This record gives sequence, C-alpha cells and structure tokens, in this order.
Amino acid sequence: MEEKFEVVRSCVTDVCKTRNFGRKAALLVVGFIVTKKIYNACQKYKTRQRINKKKQELKERKGNLAKSLMVEGSLLTEFRQSVLDLSLEELLEKLKEGMLDPLDVLETFQAKALSVDEKLNAVCDYILEATEWAKQLRNLPKEERGPLYGLPISVKECYLVKGYDATIGLARFIGQPAKDDAPIIKFIKSQHGIPFCLTNIPQTMISYACSNPIYGLTGNPHNLERTPGGSSGGEAALIAAGASLLGIGGDIGGSLRIPAHCCGIAALKPTTGRIYEGGRVFSQGSRPKILRPCISSVAGFMSSSVYGVRLGMELCINNSRRMNMEDHRVAPIQWQNDLYKPDRKLRIGWYTHDGYFPPTPGCIRAVRETLELLEAAGHEVIEWKNFDNSEIYKVFVASILSDNGHHSLKAWKGEILDQAIELNILSFTTPGWIRWIHSFLMGLVSRKLQLVWDTHPTQSKDLWMTNADKDRLTDEFYEEWDKQNFDIVICPGFPFPAPKPTHAARMISATSYTGVYNSIGCPVGIVPVTKESSEDQENLSEYPVRGDIIHRLARHTTKGATGMPIGIQVIGRHYQEELVLHAMEVIEDLVKYDKSHSL
Repeated sequence: MEEKFEVVRSCVTDVCKTRNFGRKAALLVVGFIVTKKIYNACQKYKTRQRINKKKQELKERKGNLAKSLMVEGSLLTEFRQSVLDLSLEELLEKLKEGMLDPLDVLETFQAKALSVDEKLNAVCDYILEATEWAKQLRNLPKEERGPLYGLPISVKECYLVKGYDATIGLARFIGQPAKDDAPIIKFIKSQHGIPFCLTNIPQTMISYACSNPIYGLTGNPHNLERTPGGSSGGEAALIAAGASLLGIGGDIGGSLRIPAHCCGIAALKPTTGRIYEGGRVFSQGSRPKILRPCISSVAGFMSSSVYGVRLGMELCINNSRRMNMEDHRVAPIQWQNDLYKPDRKLRIGWYTHDGYFPPTPGCIRAVRETLELLEAAGHEVIEWKNFDNSEIYKVFVASILSDNGHHSLKAWKGEILDQAIELNILSFTTPGWIRWIHSFLMGLVSRKLQLVWDTHPTQSKDLWMTNADKDRLTDEFYEEWDKQNFDIVICPGFPFPAPKPTHAARMISATSYTGVYNSIGCPVGIVPVTKESSEDQENLSEYPVRGDIIHRLARHTTKGATGMPIGIQVIGRHYQEELVLHAMEVIEDLVKYDKSHSL
C-alpha cells in the first residue's frame, strides 16, 4: 500500500515540477518579449531624439542663411528676380563675361530656394561653403573660367559632399559627415560649378514617393498635394520651381525619369558605365558592404531644359579618360558628335502600352501628339507592334528584391519607418510561409501586387538563372530593334501623372515603364511634352480597371490631376546618349512645353 502511495506521490511531484517548469518557460518567453519591446522602444526614442536634434540644427542653419540674404526684409529683390528670369544659356554667358558676379548668382538661387521651400520642402540642407567657393571664382581670369563658371548646382542627398551627412532618410547615418567629395562633385567644382544644396529623397530611395522621417514630405510645385516622384524627387521639385537650373540625381528603377515626368523637367539616365558611378550611398564605387546583383544605380543630370542635361553630359563625356582614371567603371568613350548631329531625319519607333501596366489617356495622348509633330517635321515614325516588356520587368523586380528584404531589415533596425516604403515594410516583415499565403490571396485581386509578394531568388544558383534571363531578354530586345532599324524609341514617361504621395508606395508595379531599362542598361532620356487636360480626365472612364485592383487605384489617383506635367521617354542604344539628347532637343523644340507652375 505504501509503495503505491509513494508512486502516486512521485507522479504528483513530477506533474507539479512540470507545471512549474511550464510556468517558468512561459515567464521566460513573456519576459523576453517584454524586454525586446522595451529595448525597441528605447531605440526608437533615441532615434527620435537624433532626428529632432538634426531637424533643429537644420532649422537654425536655414534661418541664419535666410537672415543673411534678406535685403530690406525681402529675399527676392528685383535684381534677383531678373537673374532668375534668365535661361541657363544666358546665365552662363553673363557669368563668364563678367556681367554677373558668382556670389550674387549664388545668393539669388539660395534666396529662391529658401522662398519656395517654405511650401515645397525640397531642400535638406544648404552647403554653406558655397559662399567661399563663389568668392574664390571672382578672381579667375576670363580665359580660365570653366564651362560651369559660377553656376549653382543642386545635389541629391545621397551624394557624398565633404562635411555633410548623406542619410538617405535613415537616422543611423545622422552625424556621419562624408570625409571627401564624390568624384562627380569634384568634377563639377573643377568645371567651376558651385554645389549649393542637398535635396530630398524617399527613405532608402527604393520608392517613387518623396518623404522620410528626417526631412519630411516634399510636394510637387504644380500641386502640393501630389508627389514630385522619386527617388530624385527633391531635385525635380526644386528645378521645376525655378530654384535650380541644373542638378544631379541617380537612377536604379526610374529615379531620375519618374520625378522629371511628375514635375515637368528634363533628365537622362545614361548607359551603365558612361559617367561617374561612385560617390553615392550604397552605390557601386562607394565601397559599400552590400551591393545588389544584376542591376546598377547610375548617376545622371536633371535640368529645366534639355540644354542643361546635354551640358552636364557633354562635359563629363568629353572628360571620359579622366573619369576612367578616377572611376575604372567608366568606359573611356569620348563625345560622339556624329551621333549628336546626325544630319538626317530620324527613324523613330514607338509604343504606348508596355504590355504590363495600362497607361492613362493623358499619357497615351502625350506620345501620339509628339509623334504627329515629329512626322510633320519629316521624321519617320514606326509603331513597335505587340511590344511586351513584362518578362524583363519580372527580371528587374527579381534583381531589386533578390535578398527578400534581408539587408533592408538589418538597416531598418531601430529606425522610424516612413509611409513611402510601406509596401516594402509589409512584404519584408511578413514571414515566408505567411507571405506565400498573402501572395496567393493577392493574386486573386492583383497579379501586380502578387509579383512584389512572390518569393524572389536568394540562392546563387537562382541568381545565375535571373542573370541569364536578363542577358537573353536584352538580346531579344535589341534583335527586334535591329529588325526595325530604329534610331530611337519613344514611349510614355510613366503610366499616369504625378499620384498622391500615399498611393505611390502601393503602385510599385507602375515602374515597369522605367525599371526595365535599368535592367537592359541603355540610355533613356525624358522630356516634358504636355499637361493633363480636362478631356484626359473625362476619358478616364474608359481606363481598364477590371482584372487588377492596382488599375483601379491608378485611375483613382489620376482623378483631379488636371494641369499636372506629362513626359515621354526617349530610349537609345548603349553608349548613344548623344543621339538620345539630339532627339530630346528636337522634341523640346517641337512641343514648346509650358513650364509654368502653381507655386
């Protein structure tokens, strides 16, 4: 009997121990979760403090600069307005001839930027050393003055400028000023240009919205409730508002061209390796710890006119040997004047639908009206029938998202994340098995959202296949091009005018019109040709929304976009920037785009 009692007591004791262990394990799990939440909250608190301190410093810097530029209580004097009324060509000529002083011109554009930025919020910071650089240029003899003599030039925030942060909207990079200038910044200075401000970007730059927790939201000068595009959105907005005539940005999926389209300015994404590649955060040539495979970001110029883009490109390309010595990635190919002045009419291919994302009526009209003008001017226009870039776009997405967000998640630790990247956040933070379920469910309402949610290649053996697809599809693209014997090809700059900021993050698939040419690697320019009309708005009722919820959102965000700029892309073969620029100038002369804005 006692033995049985001992057995029972032993079992009860074991159960109690097990229950105690279970309670302890549960307490440990709860403790771990609570501790982690407290740690994350502390990290976010420190991040907010860092951001607030940066904001206060910038506010003081901008305030002090504004005070120093005031003339009788005004930033924009009659003299400064007369300078702002000059074209880029006229301004450079007056500077070089000594009719205008470099310091006066610098202060004019600083004053204009401060004035428009109260509403626009395009400028992150002002490069205060620019004042000293302008003073030094005064002493240069006329015959020694470079092609950019005295011209204030705006710079995308991701570029390394000595003594200034390049945060790309991440608080972790606050207080880590660049130790040296990017090669292209040094080059601009050597041509006697004056980098004078840093312009806003979306957080991490993988978005075509333009906001981040450090510098805030940038508006579009044509309608402050719409995005200027991204990721070179601050550049485009500042140039469109008349506070800069020439700027430098970058492009990995349309980051030069989308903002140019949204704001009504000109830009060019060069061939990969045609101009400087180093000197930008997370770009090749800046010695990053991580670098995307199968696709490269490129530097490029943005301007109020095609002349400004050509000026920047021609200066760089005419110094290609110097660029090659400073950045081995640059091909030492000099400016090809026979391409820039072909002395003949062009054979132009065109399409309005890329086979993936339907364009809105205004963007279709932009292409067709331009074609009519080109044909009337004697150029030959041929439709690229059955055009379909959907497969190469899938390669682009696979390349951009090839790590399934692994490195983004590491970079985001402790950060306050912005709405501009909300779809990226949702996708990357969702566990793989849940993501698969989400992908299936999203496929029922949107194949375009499904593409973002699909698992992308992460193993080297899969990346080999992605790279092979890219190579094959690029060959097929050029085979068809060669059959048609095109000089250049034109297409919509984007499938719709500038959307509202909250919508941009949700319609990543609209980058099919731009991202494919980053995968192919060829030069693509963009030039504004028209603005959204009331008739375009009426025709939205015919826009195909069935079959994909993203199409419905595209129509919704385009409603009310009357007066917003619309651009077209000009696509060329590798290393034929000169011919692309020639075609852009031809189109610019024919369309006579209205640059006015509501700001």
